[in-house]
Amino acid sequence: EDMLITIQLKAWANTLGLARALAQHLQRPEGEKEKDALAGLAKMTDAEVDAACAAACQDIAAMVKSGVRVLAGKVTDTNYTNDYEASGAGHSSKYDMWDEDWSKGAESAVQAQFGKLEHFYKGLDWHLGLPNPDVMRAMQDEHTKRQDSEVEFVTHNYGSTTTSPSQEWEFVCEPISGKAYPGKVRKAEPLDKFLSHPMVQKANLSKAEVVGMRLYTGPMYQKYNASLRGFPSWDVEDLKGNRYVTTIHAIVSGVVKLSRVWRMPEMRKLYRGLRGCKLP
Repeated sequence: EDMLITIQLKAWANTLGLARALAQHLQRPEGEKEKDALAGLAKMTDAEVDAACAAACQDIAAMVKSGVRVLAGKVTDTNYTNDYEASGAGHSSKYDMWDEDWSKGAESAVQAQFGKLEHFYKGLDWHLGLPNPDVMRAMQDEHTKRQDSEVEFVTHNYGSTTTSPSQEWEFVCEPISGKAYPGKVRKAEPLDKFLSHPMVQKANLSKAEVVGMRLYTGPMYQKYNASLRGFPSWDVEDLKGNRYVTTIHAIVSGVVKLSRVWRMPEMRKLYRGLRGCKLP
């Protein structure tokens, strides 16, 4: 039990970014190359180390106090919302928890359940089926030649954008210059711009993987999530039997590749969209 408690406390402390707070006060190398950054540390005296640690402790104490207040429930959702809106970043409703307004005229919230380890090991093939080996053609067909391809749907976020799978495919793969696409702040960019991105090349992403992730970060996330989750019922019905199997496989493959060459910054918070769910 002591070991478990230690692991839990360590995991919580890691979310605060305490290591970064200390690093900000450590001595930087003078005239050294970036790869020799530790050379500056080797030259620090005991007095300089003491001073750096003392300065870092003030920052660490503030971060821990803030984290504790969150745990104690003293930082309300309203505070977060106000801070977020004040930053000008906008608001994505997929991070809202379920409320009565969301399910008016539809079904009540879905009771979320924990999956089993065996489901994880069975993987996407078991859950969705195998992808088509002609990946790009299959992805295009899933967005332009299925029963739901021309059917408009309204996103739960993105300002309630009204769009369709075929429009989203055109927006990502073959945008027409000067054409106004659904969405208030979305700008159509040539696909080649993303294919030539240094991170895409570093991760060795395929065209299909780039297209899949571009689609997922737009309104199409709603379709893919409905296919994977099986709820809410009205989104599942709007699929009209189209599971987007090959597209989802491409998205997962791309995310896995990116995870090997990119690390999330220690201070970055990761939020999980749970709208429409009641936690178990």
